[in-house]
Amino acid sequence: MLGGLMYLESMVWYNAVIPFLKSTIKITPLSGEGLFIRKDVIDSIPLSLAEDALLSLKLSSHGYSVGLLDSYVYELAPVNIISFIRQRIRWNKAMPRTWF
Repeated sequence: MLGGLMYLESMVWYNAVIPFLKSTIKITPLSGEGLFIRKDVIDSIPLSLAEDALLSLKLSSHGYSVGLLDSYVYELAPVNIISFIRQRIRWNKAMPRTWF
């Protein structure tokens, strides 16, 4: 069940949420897994690695663009449904606070 929830969430995130945010507020939200960012870009934006959503905003405000690769990223999953829900609540509360 947990694997199915994570798969569904990923499909919604990458196929609906990211395209919507990119087209409406012109920001591509980052998530912590699978990021490849040039060192000179990171060095030009102080304190940029603390929060993925904040990094998205800072990159955009400094004129950088973000692209997504059609790829697979393997990550450690929450161990049970409760930890999954708690993690997603934290993530989904932090992102709008960072952007707005």
